[in-house]
Amino acid sequence: MNALRQRAIPEAFWEGPWGRRYVRFERGDWQAFKETGHTHLGGWMKGRVVEKTGGYVIHRWDLEGRRLPSYVRPDVAVSTSDYKQPTKYIQASKKATRQSAKLLDVHPLLRERLLENGEEPIYFCIEGCLKADAVGGTNRLAIAVPSVTLWEADDEILEPWLPILRAAPVVYVIPDSDYGMKRRGSSGREPIFINRNVRYQTDKCVRSLRRRRGVNAHY
Repeated sequence: MNALRQRAIPEAFWEGPWGRRYVRFERGDWQAFKETGHTHLGGWMKGRVVEKTGGYVIHRWDLEGRRLPSYVRPDVAVSTSDYKQPTKYIQASKKATRQSAKLLDVHPLLRERLLENGEEPIYFCIEGCLKADAVGGTNRLAIAVPSVTLWEADDEILEPWLPILRAAPVVYVIPDSDYGMKRRGSSGREPIFINRNVRYQTDKCVRSLRRRRGVNAHY
């Protein structure tokens, strides 16, 4: 589980009475993949994912402790169809889940503390559970969505979360480090953003939480 250790995710977050958060599979081992407990296993995953790379099946839970659809974090980006760009976050199909992938997650270890919170900052990690659990492992309250484009949950999904987010003194929206910028060779020139989509989605998320949801959100 090197990818988890490299990200400083404590072993206590890997598995416990709630089940396994991260389940490893290796390239070509379809039988092992089928035994990961993916909530919405699809036959298409064999050719599109498992035959091309290893990775992790990541399990998720909502505020009530109920399972959310699992997702796959492959070791290398793969395309799930002939017409999509390679990705490192693979959601179960909407046809299989019968719902949007825009669902917020909280690790079971943090759930009770989050529900009772009114004094601690909340760290909203918008690029996956690995980031949220790394933050949670530093004794901070962290929640997540699987990727940077999935933060804008529907009203009925977000409704039970809003009292918690509004009660927090601040909600920090946490993207990957490619939100940041690098400067051109000579001083005084305009900066170059490493990933403009990450910056766009992050800033849009902060604005939406502030203006539409009444949350004290900051990057």
